[in-house]
Amino acid sequence: MDSSWKNYQFYIYVVLFAVGIVFLIITVNDLVTRNSAIIKAGLTLSTTGDWEYWIFAVSLVVAATFLYLTVKIAADTRKFELLVNGESKYTFVKNIRDLQKLANELGPRYGDQLNKAMEKWKVK
Repeated sequence: MDSSWKNYQFYIYVVLFAVGIVFLIITVNDLVTRNSAIIKAGLTLSTTGDWEYWIFAVSLVVAATFLYLTVKIAADTRKFELLVNGESKYTFVKNIRDLQKLANELGPRYGDQLNKAMEKWKVK
């Protein structure tokens, strides 16, 4: 189960970030801008009363957290791909510990890719 989750963690983070942004936009509209077109379209949480402030706070935290995690996974993936697909054995061997750590964090697909690169460069 853990390995299948890691294969899709980027997409899960993007979806949770989008959900946080949607609730953030709705609550900001209800609390600050009060755009009547959005409210008439049924996109309002004003019936929740004072809980809307909590929804705003939670959606702000969720959006910020999952934006950070999405960017982190994207940066780690890019770094991994650049190091594994590089043309220098010295750079590969020099960064082998980072590659192993990234492969463990990113999932089994990246572990397999790292093993193939280690076989290519004949590194144990």
